[in-house]
Amino acid sequence: MKQRHISNELTHFVGRHLLGNEDAQYDALVKILTSGLLKTGGLQAGEEPQEGMVSTRFALSRRLSDSEGLIQPRVVCFCDIPLPDVQLHMEKYGRFGIAFRKEFLIGKGAAPVFYVPRGVVLFQRTRVEHLDELGEELKKKWTRELKDPTKATRHEMTIAERFLEDIVLTYLKTFDETKPEDAPDNYYMEREWRTRTSIRFTLDDVHRLILPAAYKTRLRQNVPGYMGQTTFV
Repeated sequence: MKQRHISNELTHFVGRHLLGNEDAQYDALVKILTSGLLKTGGLQAGEEPQEGMVSTRFALSRRLSDSEGLIQPRVVCFCDIPLPDVQLHMEKYGRFGIAFRKEFLIGKGAAPVFYVPRGVVLFQRTRVEHLDELGEELKKKWTRELKDPTKATRHEMTIAERFLEDIVLTYLKTFDETKPEDAPDNYYMEREWRTRTSIRFTLDDVHRLILPAAYKTRLRQNVPGYMGQTTFV
């Protein structure tokens, strides 16, 4: 690419909650590859994910600016980081990644996240304060709708309300701009893209796998049909 600070592929790193247990992370990667399904987070026990199914949870006790905040869409996350620069990201998320061409994921609805620095002042108030004021107004609106179920439908929403909730706020992420680049909550460095739906794929759709070299023999045994690029780290 002419712009070397971005990539032509987007990578999902597998099993952050398993960080420190590479065998478990490897098993999670194999399960994704053999199932042909990359699931959104936040699924309930026994719930079957479907491509094209969009779901958002609203936590009314939280603020809009919280990292797990008022609006919690179920998403699949990817990073837009060129391969030579992905080491810092792997230190936070682990060394097992599955990458797809950007155009493939755009066809599945992927879009970049809108990052908001928490401490930046606009009109004598931080952006977080502006966001949380908006969040309180949204809470009042939703509470009124719950009291009157006839208004609690998407048909009652204006175009602006639907755009705000579906396109802006579900792709918004705050970060602490004062933290160093390797801080776990300096999310800006992740260059995140996300889809709001689970993703069906074939092995031919996978552009690259990233994993430790120690797993190369097991990968060939467990996923013999994969013929794409593999980067060992």
